Amino acid sequence: MPQPTIFVAATRQHVGKTTVSLALMSGLQKRFNKVGFLKPVGQQHLPVRDESGNQLRVDKDVQVMKEYFKLDHVPYSAMSPVIIPSGYTARYIDGEVSNEAQCAAIRRAHETISSGSDVVLAEGTGHVGVGSVVEVSNARAAAMMGAEVVLVANGGIGKAFDELEMNRMMFAHEGVRVRGVVLNKVRPDKVEYVRSKMGRLLEQRWGVPLLGVVPELSYLSKPTLAELERALDGDLLAGHRCRSLHYGVENSFLVTTGLRRFLRRAFEQRSPGEW
Repeated sequence: MPQPTIFVAATRQHVGKTTVSLALMSGLQKRFNKVGFLKPVGQQHLPVRDESGNQLRVDKDVQVMKEYFKLDHVPYSAMSPVIIPSGYTARYIDGEVSNEAQCAAIRRAHETISSGSDVVLAEGTGHVGVGSVVEVSNARAAAMMGAEVVLVANGGIGKAFDELEMNRMMFAHEGVRVRGVVLNKVRPDKVEYVRSKMGRLLEQRWGVPLLGVVPELSYLSKPTLAELERALDGDLLAGHRCRSLHYGVENSFLVTTGLRRFLRRAFEQRSPGEW
C-alpha cells in the first residue's frame, strides 16, 4: 500500500510553491524517518549524475531537494518522471509521446519512492492546470498518486480566494481533496487580518484550515552576495564579510567602463554619509 502523499500545488507560477515545499520537507523530516520527494511533471531541467554515475535530466527543484535534504534513499531516476522540454507538446500532439507512457512513468516513480519512504512529498508545476495540453495536469498527477493537496496562493482575501476556488475545482474534478491552504507574500501589516478573515472563510466554505500566512519580506527576493558569486561563476575580490547580505538592483552596478572611471563616477554619485 502506498504511503501518504502530500501534493503542493499553487494557483499560478511564482507564488511560493517551492518555498512551501522546502518548509514542509524540513518539518516532515523532524517527524518521519524517511521522507520521499518527487516532481511528477517538470519544465525547467538540468543534468545530474545518478547513484551509478549515469547522466540524466531532472527538474531543477528535484536537485535542490535531494542534495539539500540528503534524500539518499530516493533515486534520481524516480524523482522526475515526466519532463516537458521545448518541442514536447508538438511531439505529444503528433503522437510521438503516448499518454499511457507518461502515466505509467508517474505511477512507477511514485511506487518506487513510496516503497522506501514513510511519507511522500510531491511538488506541482505552475498552476493546477499546467500540463493539461499533454493530459498530465497537476490535478491528474495528484489523482494518479492518491495524494491530498496543500494549495498555495499569494496573499489577500478576495482575489486570493477567487484563484483558490478555481484551482480547487480542477482538483475536485479529478477526485482530489484539498486539505489546507498557505498564503504567501502577505503585506506585513495585514497578516493578522488576513489570517482571521481567510481562515474563517476557508473553514466555512471548504471545511479546511488556513495552514499558514507568510509575510512579504522584500529582502527574501534579493540574492545574497554569495548567491550572485555562484550564479556568475566568479570570484569575489573584496567584501568577503558581506557574503551573507542581500542585495537588490538598487544596490548593484553593471560596470561597462574601465575600473578607474567607474570608481570615480561611483564616488561622485555617493549619497551624503556614505563611504
